[in-house]
Amino acid sequence: MKEFQIIGPPGTGKTTFLSKQISHSVEEFGYENVIVTSLTRTAAAEIASKDIPIPDSNVGTLHSFCFRELGYPDIAEKYIGGWNRDNPDIRLSEISENGDDLMGSSGSDNSRDRIFQSINIKRAYMIPEERWLRSEREFFVRWKAWKNKSGFYDFTDLIEEGLRNLPAPDKKVLIADEVQDYSRLEMALLRKWGEAENMEKFIIAGDSDQLLYEWRGADPDLFKQEWVNESNRRILSQSYRIPKIIHDVAKNWIEQIAGREKIDYLPKEGDSGAVKKIDVNLSTISRLQEEIESYLEHGKKIMFLTTCGYMLIPVMEFLRKSGFLYYNPYRISRGDWNPVSRNGVSTLQRVKTLLYPNEDGYYSFYDVRIITEHWKAKELFKTGMKKKLHEGRLDENCIFDEYSYGTYLNEKGQEILYTKDLDKYKEAIIPSKIKSYEYPIQIAKMRGKSSLFEIPSIIIGTIHSVKGGEADVVYLFPDLSRLAAKNWQSQRGRDSIIRTFYVGMTRAREELKLCKPKDSCHVRWKGV
Repeated sequence: MKEFQIIGPPGTGKTTFLSKQISHSVEEFGYENVIVTSLTRTAAAEIASKDIPIPDSNVGTLHSFCFRELGYPDIAEKYIGGWNRDNPDIRLSEISENGDDLMGSSGSDNSRDRIFQSINIKRAYMIPEERWLRSEREFFVRWKAWKNKSGFYDFTDLIEEGLRNLPAPDKKVLIADEVQDYSRLEMALLRKWGEAENMEKFIIAGDSDQLLYEWRGADPDLFKQEWVNESNRRILSQSYRIPKIIHDVAKNWIEQIAGREKIDYLPKEGDSGAVKKIDVNLSTISRLQEEIESYLEHGKKIMFLTTCGYMLIPVMEFLRKSGFLYYNPYRISRGDWNPVSRNGVSTLQRVKTLLYPNEDGYYSFYDVRIITEHWKAKELFKTGMKKKLHEGRLDENCIFDEYSYGTYLNEKGQEILYTKDLDKYKEAIIPSKIKSYEYPIQIAKMRGKSSLFEIPSIIIGTIHSVKGGEADVVYLFPDLSRLAAKNWQSQRGRDSIIRTFYVGMTRAREELKLCKPKDSCHVRWKGV
C-alpha cells in the first residue's frame, strides 16, 4: 500500500507541513506531476494561496477534477427550478453547498428535501439501492429519469462516475487534505487514484476529531491506524496555537466520544491560556461591548461562533449598532457576514471615496459617479444632470473641477462634496439604499474615519465556516437548532455535535469564552 497518513490536530501546522511536502514532491517529480485535492473549494483555495509551485489546474476538489474530466457537464442541482416545474408533486428547495450549519442541508422542513438528503447520504455510504426505503427508491427513479432526459449529472454522479470509469490522473504524486470529511464514496475514489500504478507518492492528511461533515456521509472510521502501517503514519503532535488550559478543556470535551482513536497531542508551550463561562447569551450580547472595546484596544482578534447561520443575526445587529467592523474571510460569498466587502462597488468604498479624495484634494469623474450613484436626483443635481453624469460618455479619470461642480450639482449637492458631512451624505441617499449606508457611516462616526481602511479584528461565522481559522479570543455559543437537539439523543448525532464544538473550542489562541444558552436547545459545557 502506498498510502501515507498525516494526522494534524488543531494548530499543529498541518497546512504548512503539506506545503513542504508539495515542494519536496515538485523537486523530485516536477511541478506538473503533483496534484493536490481537498474536500471544499475554500480548503483547496487555502492550499493554493500558499504559493505552492504547481499549476492552479492541479489544485481542486475531487468533484472539480471529475467535472473537468467528464467534459464539464451541466449539474442537476443548479436546475432545481426546472425539476420543480416538471415534478410539482415532489418539489425540492434550492440546494445549498455551504455546509455552514451544524446539520448542513438536512435541516429542511420539506419532506422531499429530507428524502433527497437521505438518498445522497446513502449514495455517499455506498449503500445498495435495494436497501433503501421504498419512498427513496421511487424518488430516485424519477430523479434519474429527469437527469438522463436533460443530460445532467448531480454532484454525487461526478464521484460515482469517477470511481466507475475515470482513470487516475496522469501524475506521480497525489496529496489530499481534510480527508476526515470525505465520504466512503469519495475515499474509494481517492484511494483508487492514489493506489494507481502511475502514482509514486500518495499522502492523505486530516484529523478525525475535527470531522464536521458527517451529515453528508463523512465517516470517522475511514481515517484510522488500521488503514496503514505505523511507518506510513506521521502524527503532528505539537500544537503551536492551543495553550494548556484550553487544550485541557477541549481534550476533556472530545473524550466524551467513546471508541475514538486517541493520539498524542500536546498543548502550546508557554502561556496556559484561559477558559471562562460567561453570563451572556445571544439575547444579552450587548453586555460585551466594554469587554470587546478593551480587547480591540489591545490589538486582539475576536471570533463569534454559533452552530447555525441564523443564530448570528443578533450578533451582527449588536456589532452594527456598536460600530464594530466584522467579516468572515473564509466565506467571502456570504454578503451578510461581509457587509463592507463585496464584488463591485461597496457602500464602504463609496463612503471612503467621499472622505478621502486624491492627494490633491480632488475627485475624479469616476469618484463622483460612485459617491453620487444613490443620491436623490431632484434634490441634489441640476435638472437632467444625474443621468448625464452616470450615463454619458465621460473620461472617468478627468478631474471633477470647479466647473464640473457647477455644471452637474446644485448648491446642496456641492456642499456635501465640499464638507464631506456624513449626516448630510446619508440624507442624500434614496430611501431604498439608506440601510446599506448606515453601517459604514456608523463605523466612521464611532471609530474614526481611518477605521474604514482597517482589516476587521472581529470574525463572525458558524463553526463549520471557520474550520482552519483562529483568533485570540473566541466566544462560543452552545445553542442548537431543534433538529440538532433531536440528533443529540442518538449516539451518532451526539458524537457529531461534540466534534463540531471541539473545532469551535480549538480556534482560540488565548481565551475561550463559553457563553450561556438562549433557550432549551443547547449543549451543556461538560467537564469545563
